[in-house]
Amino acid sequence: MEWGRSLAPIPDYTRVSSGVLPFMSWEMWRKIGPTIECHYFTDDYLSWRADLAGFPNVYRKGFGFVHGHAQHGRHWGGATIEQKMIADEPIFEAAKAAYLRG
Repeated sequence: MEWGRSLAPIPDYTRVSSGVLPFMSWEMWRKIGPTIECHYFTDDYLSWRADLAGFPNVYRKGFGFVHGHAQHGRHWGGATIEQKMIADEPIFEAAKAAYLRG
């Protein structure tokens, strides 16, 4: 599975590493939040924290979400999506390392 898509059938409740659109209860949020302050990788960070807290990320059949690739209104000082992702990834990795250090 890449970017939340798979061409092959996936059994319901299959564990996945990240939720494309993470959602959770307030109880879960109190245990895994807050997220990191950047544009990309926030879903990966929350999914990672959820898994560590005992809330596994699973694929669910029957749930659909369409994410438009609309760049209108996004201003990153002229950076492309790829440049913004490259800039945000170290924030994600540093946050994970800091959490593990305690």
